[in-house]
Amino acid sequence: MSSWNRAAMVAAIVSSLACRDADRGDTASRVDSAVSDVSENVRDRAGKAGDDAREGARELKSYTWAERDEFRRDVHRRLEDLDGRIDQLANDARSSGSTISDRAMAEIRDERTSVGRSLARLDDATEDGWTDLRGGVDRSLETLRGGIDELTRTGGPMGGRSAGQS
Repeated sequence: MSSWNRAAMVAAIVSSLACRDADRGDTASRVDSAVSDVSENVRDRAGKAGDDAREGARELKSYTWAERDEFRRDVHRRLEDLDGRIDQLANDARSSGSTISDRAMAEIRDERTSVGRSLARLDDATEDGWTDLRGGVDRSLETLRGGIDELTRTGGPMGGRSAGQS
């Protein structure tokens, strides 16, 4: 049961206890109506939010052979974002003496190079090999994103820690 539904039920109980017997039926009816309206509104909004999330955050593995150009554009947009995050990590490491090691940054840059190689292979893709290549790009991107997220969480100023903290 959602917090809105619980709040509406508590309001109904309190209202019914505070009213005279003659008013209880009317109050209960209004509260039931309000609970019903709130429940319907919450369900509608939750459904819309789910639809928006599915529509806006399309998974790379869902692109078909016919949509390969759109797939490339989507991957390039994601890479631009990740490249910005990599640059920010590198700048933070240089400017603040953070705990981000040169080795960790090199690993992130290697993962970024791997994504670039996977993406370059798409130029030679055939329809038969599309699913495997698309999956390889998707996995490479997820590995890169995971590495950046981990480094951001644990490796320096963006992760909320400065040198010497753990």
